[in-house]
Amino acid sequence: MSKKIIFIGIGLVLLLLLGAGAFFFLGQSKQQTGSNQDTPNSFSFWPFGNNVPSGEVPNENNTNTTGNNAQPAVFNPKAVVRKLSKDQVTGAGFIEKKEGVVVRFIEKINGHIYETELFSPKETRISNETMQASYKALWSESGNNVLLQYLEENNEIISTRGLSIRSIATSSEATSTIASFDFPIQIKQPVVAGESMFYLLETQNGSTGYTNDFSNKKSKVVWTTPLKELLTQFINNKTVVIQTKPAQYIKGYAYALNLDNGQIKKIVGDIPGLSISVSPNGENSIYIAQKDNVEMFFKTKATTTPVYPETFPEKCVWSKKDQSVVYCAVPKKTIDGTSLTNWYLGTESFSDSIWKYDLKNNISVILVNLKEQSGQDIDVTSISLSPKEEYILFLNKKDKSLWSVSLLNAESSNN
Repeated sequence: MSKKIIFIGIGLVLLLLLGAGAFFFLGQSKQQTGSNQDTPNSFSFWPFGNNVPSGEVPNENNTNTTGNNAQPAVFNPKAVVRKLSKDQVTGAGFIEKKEGVVVRFIEKINGHIYETELFSPKETRISNETMQASYKALWSESGNNVLLQYLEENNEIISTRGLSIRSIATSSEATSTIASFDFPIQIKQPVVAGESMFYLLETQNGSTGYTNDFSNKKSKVVWTTPLKELLTQFINNKTVVIQTKPAQYIKGYAYALNLDNGQIKKIVGDIPGLSISVSPNGENSIYIAQKDNVEMFFKTKATTTPVYPETFPEKCVWSKKDQSVVYCAVPKKTIDGTSLTNWYLGTESFSDSIWKYDLKNNISVILVNLKEQSGQDIDVTSISLSPKEEYILFLNKKDKSLWSVSLLNAESSNN
């Protein structure tokens, strides 16, 4: 009888221990699951390579390097949206080859250069040389040159380097020959067109505008101004748009700078919170005015008309085939007069869809719901259009992942 009691006691103790262990294990699992759900999945960076609206240098300490860890999907030739990168990307560009369109991009963390075919699943690493982490990469039209910008000395100094890819690898792991060229420090607002570039250097007396090539052998002063805190955009090989930095309620101005003779011509001015994008021929523009709300306008030489829905000109790219057509990423939620500044600062993020604006006929249509197609929120920045206008390329501002949209597939799926 006593042995039976002992066995029963031992059994009860074992059951209690197992129950306590299970309770502890399940409790820990719930805590871990909860912590993963509460982890913020956001990333912010200044579209001009800057986290703060008054300067040029992004605050790397605030960067979330985790981002969205979703890997590129299996290649589908009929897909509308495609994720192209596994890791953060600094910048990307198109290359037109005989076989089709190729995207070349550079990874932020290690500087490896990749090439992805948009017409196939093939991805080639054309350079495995590890380089300093860059925060901006601007590709030439040929895709054989890239301008990189880096942060030095506690994020206070901007260094700039031009890279030329001397040979292209055909193996997925082969290495190309890379030539490197140093530029002056503190270059501001570099922009690229063709195989040339334009940038600003600030002085005690204002700003000086230079043209140059990627080897820093053709530096030429083309313009000087007493102003600082300017933004630039190349609209064609001979014209750069110079604008004041946008700020809510503050009147802004935009000018076209002729690189051949250094003369400037006013495009628009006295617009509160002006942000603008100009067509490649320089004849049309879209711009926003920022007061309490945001108003968007289409301007030609003769007329100015409202545009709906409103978005930031920074999220738009012009067609070269029809320069009254512009493709834009439009936030799903309504933007107001504080939204652009908050977007620059990284305190406000958006989930976008791709729209096509036929400005001449005052028609705007949605082409792609990015969240529906990708399964995640995408905040578009660094948008570009392939030379034959088959694809749109952009970065997701939330995690600096690289994406493409097939316009042919988008239009066929909407028919």
